[in-house]
Amino acid sequence: SGMDEETKKHIFEPFFTTKKEGEGTGMGLAAVYGAVKNHDGGITFTSEVGYGTKFTIWLPLADEAATERCPERPKPAAVPPATVLVVDDEDIVRTTLKVMLERLGCKVVACADGEEALELYRSSWREIQLVLLDMVMPRMSGADMFRAMKAVNPDVRAILVSGYSLAGEAQQALDNGAKGFLQKPCTMNSLSDAVARALSE
Repeated sequence: SGMDEETKKHIFEPFFTTKKEGEGTGMGLAAVYGAVKNHDGGITFTSEVGYGTKFTIWLPLADEAATERCPERPKPAAVPPATVLVVDDEDIVRTTLKVMLERLGCKVVACADGEEALELYRSSWREIQLVLLDMVMPRMSGADMFRAMKAVNPDVRAILVSGYSLAGEAQQALDNGAKGFLQKPCTMNSLSDAVARALSE
């Protein structure tokens, strides 16, 4: 446990990882850093080899105290029954999406690897109404997987998922027929809205 000096220099860089090839994308801390900065906050850490690592996140207080009651949270959009394929190499993201989709009434098949998911889709695409695709994965990116799925089924319905804002390959995939984009971490409402919209098209 803990990090050496060289690792400390790079931990917030996208795609930097100390895991073996194929075991991680190096996007976790980069996504955390981006989320904290988007809220005008800061993140610091201390780490020592053999002892562990401690992260501290700083977020600004509101300028004024809230004077109005928060509006009631809208209910998630109604989602028609569907079988959804979730593809994400991060266990916590994949499991969270699976639980959320099941609460919306969907049947969920989850894969941790793009090539595994593509093989499954080729054999079972008629039973899969929607695919949630992580854009950044080892071995096969979400954009590459979307193109391969379209070769199997030109009418594939796919929602792209990323820890980054919409740009680059994600925008190209939307232009080529993907049905939506979700930024991690997503809420139940944003997920239900995207799924309901994709299934209705």
